[in-house]
Amino acid sequence: MGLPNNIDPRILAGALFVLFVFINYRGIAIAGKWQNACMFFFWGASLVWFATVIREMDFTNFSYVFAGIPAEITAFAKCVLMVWWCFAGFETVVGMGAEVKFPQITIPRALTISPFIVFGVNALFQWFLLGITPPEALAGLATADAPFAFSMEAAGLVGIPLVILCLGITFGGDFSTMNPCVTGPARYMYVMANDGSMPKAFGKLHPKYNSPYISVLTVGVIGVALIATGSIAVLAAMCAFCQMTCYIIGYISYLMLQKKEPNLHRPYKVPFGTFGAYFSIATYAILALLALDMNALPYNIGFDAICIIYYFAFVRKRPIPQESVDIELLTLQTVEPTAQEKIALDKQYLRWKYAGYIVFAVSLCMFIVGFIL
Repeated sequence: MGLPNNIDPRILAGALFVLFVFINYRGIAIAGKWQNACMFFFWGASLVWFATVIREMDFTNFSYVFAGIPAEITAFAKCVLMVWWCFAGFETVVGMGAEVKFPQITIPRALTISPFIVFGVNALFQWFLLGITPPEALAGLATADAPFAFSMEAAGLVGIPLVILCLGITFGGDFSTMNPCVTGPARYMYVMANDGSMPKAFGKLHPKYNSPYISVLTVGVIGVALIATGSIAVLAAMCAFCQMTCYIIGYISYLMLQKKEPNLHRPYKVPFGTFGAYFSIATYAILALLALDMNALPYNIGFDAICIIYYFAFVRKRPIPQESVDIELLTLQTVEPTAQEKIALDKQYLRWKYAGYIVFAVSLCMFIVGFIL
């Protein structure tokens, strides 16, 4: 907008992160309201932005991008990894299981639909990004700090369209990302503390807001410290590597649980679950090797070593507290929905399922059409 900006972006980012730490400190209800408000604003601003720039699309740009994919497989893997990292995180819905009605039905359904919606949203924005970027500026997208702003400036799309984009990304995209970045890890730490996998302090609830406030504050301190480094590319690579490692551990746990607890009550069974687990383990392992970032690797190894040492020193031989076992058994004995509630759940699921499939199909077809044209 041409306004003076002499403030260090790390200060702005740190202040915003503290804001969402405060919101989560006040409890999950207010955090959920903020999340809904951010997402509604994001989609409202996005639709307006789509309408303002669609007439500037140049479909010849797609041929340049697809032509370069086979050349550098490692560069392509890193690109995939960064895009995946930007849109990963929908699995944190599992951490909200205690607040979700009929979680053993609702959460698996949400996880089934989420990848289609995530792909659709990702592809839709990438489609517009490639379409409005002049061919001579396409190479600059790989190193741009703000690819969309870079693309619009290169195409001469400044003024109101750029302001709408910045507002949508900031108040919709960034805010809706920072909020679960506090909520998810804090609740994982809370559950792990109750299971004896982390210090007991992280399992304390606030007497008034009923939030795991020590875990929330710890996430806040770590988050601000990481923001202060200013090394976004390294942090992104570190986070992506950690997430892939956790996913692989999760898939292995899934396979082990099938063998150790074959008779466990499972209201929802994943289609092709065993094949999907093995396939996902192989896919994430290959992607992690191809996209290995040597700058982030020493930090990942260091943090992994700390976790392994802590596990063998304090967790491995420690029995799970009986209270935690009782709570888990009680959680598994969920109340089944009534016939009327089941019908309503099924109707809601069908609407979202078909909406997710349509978003996925439309976004995929848009790329195909862009390449053909």
